[in-house]
Amino acid sequence: MRVIASLVKPDGATITPGRGPSDGWASSRSSDDAASPHDMMMNKGHGLLACLLTVAFGLAVLGGGPRVERIGAFTGTALPAPVKEALTPEGYRVVDEKGTVLCELWLPKSVPTQKPTGALGVIYPEFAESTFMGVISLPHGGKDFRGQSIGPGVYTLRYALMPDDGNHMGVSEYRDFLLLIPVTADRDPQARLEFAQLVERSKKASGTNHPAPLSLVVPEEEKNLPAVYVNDAGYVVLVVLLSVSSGGQRPLAIVVRGQAEQ
Repeated sequence: MRVIASLVKPDGATITPGRGPSDGWASSRSSDDAASPHDMMMNKGHGLLACLLTVAFGLAVLGGGPRVERIGAFTGTALPAPVKEALTPEGYRVVDEKGTVLCELWLPKSVPTQKPTGALGVIYPEFAESTFMGVISLPHGGKDFRGQSIGPGVYTLRYALMPDDGNHMGVSEYRDFLLLIPVTADRDPQARLEFAQLVERSKKASGTNHPAPLSLVVPEEEKNLPAVYVNDAGYVVLVVLLSVSSGGQRPLAIVVRGQAEQ
């Protein structure tokens, strides 16, 4: 079972449960009929039940799971000009169930594609390794898919495949990842990097001997995107629509909170 949260407004506006003037709950008793004590008790009971249900529904709406909000363009000064110019003027903010911002994400205006490789265990074969996939801001820091601590800051995201060498078995069902790189170490979104270069630059985000990955998963069927949900593994997954150079849009599902079992 998974918890789904669709897009909400940044001001937190939600639909308040209620009923219309002709919702079928009005009594058919005439004004001349006197209610018996039994009827009065039943009416009070029904009213109390309705109030409890309304409160419960309201709590579920207000304090449910994580949510995603639309935000404007990146306005900070941390990004090099080429990176900032490559981004769309709209971003997404993911807020957890406590109201804390997990991350903010800005996608590229267009992502180049290639002929699908047909490699096993790959969800997004149309993307070449090292492809620039956007910018993520972690205002409170966080953890990558390995459970490594990532400091507060702004990072570029580069597409990478987990090596199919037998040394990473069990880390993820799929080989697709986004590697975090500090923006100071990744100033040209058009640059093509070798895998070793990706790893070395991503180590600067984790501060360890390992790169800092965010796992990609298969997007679940969602009618309204962007969306965020908690999947069966307990991961918080953000699904967005990515504009691609081959035309149209491609759903991209990113694990923004959750770690692989070690």
